[in-house]
Formats: sequence, C-alpha cells, structure tokens
Amino acid sequence: MRLRTLALIAALALVALVAATITIWTLSSPPTATTPAPSETAPPPPASSTRSYDPDAGDVASGENDGAPAEVQEAAWGPVADRFARNFTNTTGGAPAWRQRLIGNPASPDVTTDISDQLKTIAVSNVPAGHYTGRQLVKSSAYEVAVKVTYREGWAMVLYLIADGTRFQVYAYDRWEA
Repeated sequence: MRLRTLALIAALALVALVAATITIWTLSSPPTATTPAPSETAPPPPASSTRSYDPDAGDVASGENDGAPAEVQEAAWGPVADRFARNFTNTTGGAPAWRQRLIGNPASPDVTTDISDQLKTIAVSNVPAGHYTGRQLVKSSAYEVAVKVTYREGWAMVLYLIADGTRFQVYAYDRWEA
C-alpha cells in the first residue's frame, strides 16, 4: 500500500475511535438539569394559612396534568371534595370519629393543618343534617378550586381546595349563600 492510503486509513480509524469514545461518554453521563422556562415554573407555595397537614409534601409538578386547569385535574380534586362533603354531615360516633373522617388518611390527609385544627373547635351537634347529592365547579385555576356541594335538604356549601404539593386538600369551607 501506498503511504497516502495508510495515512488516510489511520486518520479514519482515529476519527472512528474519537466518535466512539464521545458516544460512550455521553451515554454513560447522567443528564444535566435544565431550568424551566418562566411560564413553566410552579407557583409560590401557599400562604401559611393554607399550610399542608403534611409539612414534608413534595412538589405538585409531578403529573402529566401539571399546570393544567382544574377541570382537567378533576380526578385529583374530585374525590377529596366528595369525601369531605359526604362526611361533613356524618356525625355518627361523635366528634373524634367525625373529625377523623373529614381529615382522612393521616399519611395523605384531605384537609390542611389549619382545617384540621379548626375541626377541633366545632360541636358536632351544630353540624346540619344533610345527604350529599352532588358538586359543581364554581371557580378554578391550576392549583385552586372552589366547589359548590349540594345536599338533598336544600342547603349547600362551598369547599375551597388547593394543591399543597402532592395533592389537593380542603383549605376552607363555607355555607353557600345564593
């Protein structure tokens, strides 16, 4: 072989070796974090009046519906609103049982810490009788909803839910005045 051909083969082999090394290095390196665009960042954490019952809650941006309107996230907030509305009028077992039903699972509570504390001050004898019949979304954003819940007896209340970090929780409720 001629010297020129040998030099060309050596150069091609060197380029192939460098390309293989870069490819292997790139595939074995951990991915670098990217900074999201300003429009994709999560909102600031809720005010202290709506702090989570679970202070170690993570980031709400953990699902495919992240940042989506609340109507799209109904699977996340709907069951919480339904449980709270249904259990609100169920005072069987006295105040401790009533509070526990409203709070839900302590590992994944349906209410914020403030609501949990407030429930301790309510006399269950003052809770109106009612049979939950349904809900209607009144106001929503990506991280908050207001839901009107109605009762067969003709009265209603509004539940205010907020995403605390990993789930929606009731942070306020009030009797609906039409």
